[in-house]
Amino acid sequence: MSDEALLRDLFNHQTWADAEHWRAIGAHPAARGDQAIRKRLHHLHFVQHAFLWTVGDRKSQFKMGKPEDYASFDDLHAYAREYHDQIAPFFARLSNARLGEPVSIVWFKDPPLTITVAEALTQCAMHSHYHRGQNATRLRELASAGSKLLNAGNLAIGLVVAILSSAVPFSLEFAALRRLSRQTFGILMSLEPAMGAAAGFLFLSQRLSLRDVIAIGLVMAASAGATRSAAPPVATDVP
Repeated sequence: MSDEALLRDLFNHQTWADAEHWRAIGAHPAARGDQAIRKRLHHLHFVQHAFLWTVGDRKSQFKMGKPEDYASFDDLHAYAREYHDQIAPFFARLSNARLGEPVSIVWFKDPPLTITVAEALTQCAMHSHYHRGQNATRLRELASAGSKLLNAGNLAIGLVVAILSSAVPFSLEFAALRRLSRQTFGILMSLEPAMGAAAGFLFLSQRLSLRDVIAIGLVMAASAGATRSAAPPVATDVP
């Protein structure tokens, strides 16, 4: 089999593999919006365009780009299809003689790099294969993320967090309300923002800006003031 036939077969496989790659990613919303996959998709097809320009006639200037140039997943997909629309007619004109001709890689200046057309096409296919593998790994990570929530250990931790963050505090508040006056209870409850901020600072290393501190102070003052100024309940005679 000639080098031309081998490369043609390799690029036919690339066309199929890229199509399946996009189909698999497009079927999962989490993957469509994943930044790691999006950046890798752009890089994969940007390099494909670069290699095709390198072995082509170079009549036009190569267009540089970045992932942010494509507003949506579908826009980036269209950019990928442009390459495949161009590679088919390129191979229709390709000859074995052309495969042995040297081409310079213009992005390498010091030292300069010159390879054959066959080497450039092979590098293009192998580069795409490598990054499709990376995205396949990322797809598996995204697919397994939901199943990890059903792990018995994770469910147990979630139950403990729910009890400690909701059930226990509410139970203690109701117990305190039965033993304290409403004014005292209200004043103590007004301290919650400060206690929450202190816990975040001590355990989570969260920093508060001056505006945050003032806002917490105003909430506490308003809550305490409303509680202190509330009229006492009017006693009613029970017959």
